[in-house]
Amino acid sequence: MVGHLSSGVDINAPAIDVYSLQCMNCHGRHGDPKETTNVDRNGVVRHASGSVNHPIGVPYINAVAYGGYRPMHMLSKKILLPDGKVSCVSCHQGYAKEHGKLVQNNSQTSLCLECHDI
Repeated sequence: MVGHLSSGVDINAPAIDVYSLQCMNCHGRHGDPKETTNVDRNGVVRHASGSVNHPIGVPYINAVAYGGYRPMHMLSKKILLPDGKVSCVSCHQGYAKEHGKLVQNNSQTSLCLECHDI
């Protein structure tokens, strides 16, 4: 499935996974303006809140090869990489009772440091 078919996903963005497509169907341009999220042509998720903007649709193995990222086998099992790609569900619990809940607490950027080796 191609990510371009979803509202709020730039036509030039990399293909995104089905979970992220489902997220964008509600949070894209036609959703609640306070929660509108878009994916730009570089595949970067732009949250309306201005909180962390992050690429999706990118093969995680490519990031590891680039450097500065932890190997996939070292990541928490809570971090999902559908088809090996970074996704909305890599950071957020899909269909959680608390909407938008992170897969783990991010105090002192602990969630970020699961992947980013800095």
